[in-house]
Amino acid sequence: MKLNLHLHIFTTRFARKIFFIFFLCALIPVCGLAVTAYHHVGQQLEDQFHTRLKRSVKSYSLFLYERFLILETEMTLAASHLSQSNRYFSESKEKSHLKRLQERFTAMALFETAGGSRSLYGRIGELAPLNKRERSHLTAGMSVVKIVADSGGQPDLLMITLLEPAKPRSGFLAAKINPVYLLALNKEYHLPAGIDFFLRDESQKILYSSLPEDFPITDTVSQKVINKSSGYFEFDRENESYLACYRWLFMEPVFLISGINITFIQSKTNAFLELIEFKNIFPQVIILSVLVIIILSIHFIHTSLKPLEMLKEATRQIAGSNFNHRVEIASRDEFEKLGDAFNDMAVQLKNHFRELETNALITRSVLSSLDTQKILNAVSSGMTECFSCQAVSIGLVSSKQPDRIQFYAADGQTQRRVDQTDVELLPVEFHRLNNNPEFLIIKHGPSQPEYLSTVASDGIDSYLVLPISLDSNLAAIIAMAYRNPAALNQDRPRARQMANQVAVALSNSKLVDKLDQLNWGTLRALARTVDAKSSWTAGHSGRVTRLALELADALNFDPGERENLHRASLLHDIGKLGVPADILDKPGKLSHQEIEIMKAHPEIGAKILEPINEYTVLIPMILHHHERFDGKGYPHGLSGNSINIGARILAVADSYDAMISDRPYRDGLPLERVMAIMKKESGRQFDPVVVAALMVIIFKKEPKAA
Repeated sequence: MKLNLHLHIFTTRFARKIFFIFFLCALIPVCGLAVTAYHHVGQQLEDQFHTRLKRSVKSYSLFLYERFLILETEMTLAASHLSQSNRYFSESKEKSHLKRLQERFTAMALFETAGGSRSLYGRIGELAPLNKRERSHLTAGMSVVKIVADSGGQPDLLMITLLEPAKPRSGFLAAKINPVYLLALNKEYHLPAGIDFFLRDESQKILYSSLPEDFPITDTVSQKVINKSSGYFEFDRENESYLACYRWLFMEPVFLISGINITFIQSKTNAFLELIEFKNIFPQVIILSVLVIIILSIHFIHTSLKPLEMLKEATRQIAGSNFNHRVEIASRDEFEKLGDAFNDMAVQLKNHFRELETNALITRSVLSSLDTQKILNAVSSGMTECFSCQAVSIGLVSSKQPDRIQFYAADGQTQRRVDQTDVELLPVEFHRLNNNPEFLIIKHGPSQPEYLSTVASDGIDSYLVLPISLDSNLAAIIAMAYRNPAALNQDRPRARQMANQVAVALSNSKLVDKLDQLNWGTLRALARTVDAKSSWTAGHSGRVTRLALELADALNFDPGERENLHRASLLHDIGKLGVPADILDKPGKLSHQEIEIMKAHPEIGAKILEPINEYTVLIPMILHHHERFDGKGYPHGLSGNSINIGARILAVADSYDAMISDRPYRDGLPLERVMAIMKKESGRQFDPVVVAALMVIIFKKEPKAA
């Protein structure tokens, strides 16, 4: 593959200038940083290794101490089980726990106070009697760790715990710690690569060592770690230098044993492998960097110069006219010519883009909104920016009175809404608009229609009128006032397109209104269906709904919460469709079975509405409107604020209407009696906050009763 460096670019003055600036600005810092980094990074790598080794020792000491605490917990649990199971592991003891004990302790035995002992599993061997200090430590509720010499090699670690801490003479439990679990080098904990370690007790006995057998731990190494809590040292062996870091794990307060010395060892060759590799590769990196700088400089200049002529010619073609504003570039190279061409292009692009952005904003606002008011505001304010007109007005034709139009207007400087301004639409004007569905151009003068008065002003020459029809009926009018007739003719096609978008948005808004009306009509029909099941409950849902909404207003519900409560109020007793009419109309006291059937109506109502996803938010209000504030209600016995606030409002409104209305088994109660009951049940059956709101509402209507 042939590498083409494009050396011909140096024939231009601009290319030479850029190359030397780019090359010098890159080369000088790279060389300076290279010298500094070579020494600094080397020292940093060495310091990082020392820090990493120290952290590894510290991390492993904390891990080891945590292991001892876990083993102590296991011993405590085992002792507790033995004390409750006649000092035997019962058959009911989980096999998983026994398996876990055997994984963590290779042997376990029970030692009686009288001197006898019994092996639970494994073999511990002879155990010296506990001294006074050890017994005192065990009596304090802690465990003792002892190091016991083993004739087979490395010493064993024993952990001892009282069988019953409250009874010091109850004997103790001793277990031999499994070093595989304690050290866990191949499972939970992984040492950094290339590191060996050994553990020693306070008398310098080796408890464990990962070093090869032919690597003896000499007295010289041991002397360096005596009587010091932590440290760092170096030593030589067989023409190799080693780094060592140690830390004393202090355990006496918890386990009585003085502690364990942990020492990590790593050869310098292994430790500083990264540093050696860095020093070997760094000069190569510097040389390569310089070559890359040269190649990239040449390539960058070539790729920058090549499109300049094309870009300059393209901008001249796009510009096409002269503008006063100039960008002054005095570089005496190709960029000066590019700047001249850009000045020609910039103003025109600015105007076009502003027009496109404004048009897009209006389009998004119109097509994304279903609120008629928002649609009209967006169009009236945006069209004065998007088009060259002096004023815009939008009129909605009344669906009940086709000869009346309400207008919204904007004059290009300030937006204003003409509130409740009805303009009469004469039959001849109505006929003219229907016969010209695309547009009308009307000259300014005394005979102009009255609906143009909202945009009329001094200096206006003509008006562009855009009728908007829905379902073949005139629904709206857009009127635009112009001083310049040529601007009107230029704007007309795009204005008609905007009017068509407004027609789509108004159609969507109208459809949503119809669907909303249909929804509310369906809800009211369902409520009347429930009320019609019994002559005694006629109008009950409507009365409860009105009172619930008054309570919601008193409690400052937001519009969304109020609308949900409105729906739930109409449907709160829909579950009574599942209650037999003879129970609803029974004049006497209901039997226990009939009461249970009646109490099921909230759950029946919830099941009826469950398939309607949009009514999911209503279900808690309907399901829990018979819950009591003190938790003694039904169906779930909820209490306090755990009951939906809508359900708490329905409980008050429903009970109030039930008490004040006639029922088959009694006449309606007097208002004073009803309010007395509501006050008495405040905080018990009813939410006190809702009852207080009810008092305020009733007081405004009947001061004496409240």
